[in-house]
Amino acid sequence: MLSRKKSVDMKWYLIVLKKYAVFTGRARRTEFWMYTLFSIIFSIVASILDWLMGLNGDSPFMSGGWISRLYSIAVFIPGLAVTVRRFHDIGKSGWVYARFLISMMLIGFFILGYMAYTIMKGGGIEALKDGDIDPSVFTGSFLMVCLVLGLLVLGLSIWLIVLLCKDSQPQENKWGPNPKAEELPLA
Repeated sequence: MLSRKKSVDMKWYLIVLKKYAVFTGRARRTEFWMYTLFSIIFSIVASILDWLMGLNGDSPFMSGGWISRLYSIAVFIPGLAVTVRRFHDIGKSGWVYARFLISMMLIGFFILGYMAYTIMKGGGIEALKDGDIDPSVFTGSFLMVCLVLGLLVLGLSIWLIVLLCKDSQPQENKWGPNPKAEELPLA
């Protein structure tokens, strides 16, 4: 019986970078998750370099240094493209992911808007700066809204991870042939 050795291989990361803005076709789970793994590793390294070089303030985990910002900008499009191709691989349109991103942004804007409304109701920015804001404005409906929206974000995130973990559609779909059939030879 032949067995294929699974390994953590950076070739998948490089494949995604070579397909920098390719939103057509399909991406198998290995391609997506290896790209995600190496992207997280490189982001952590960039943040640590920012911190060591004094580009990041006091903490190595705050996003603010130029190296981590440049890396994030450089890999934004390939990350978006590989996610869309991953959705294609499970038979879903990339617009499903777009709806997820738009939903998350709207929830974030709603929370910020509701927080601003609550601050203004409690005495405004001046009261917040002076520490004179009534803490009771952050209870009741404010906490309930944040709890409900937080649970919504959690649910949407779990749904996204479940979709990204699904196996490929075994047959050819409207986005192309199954990438497992065109599998790269493992070294």
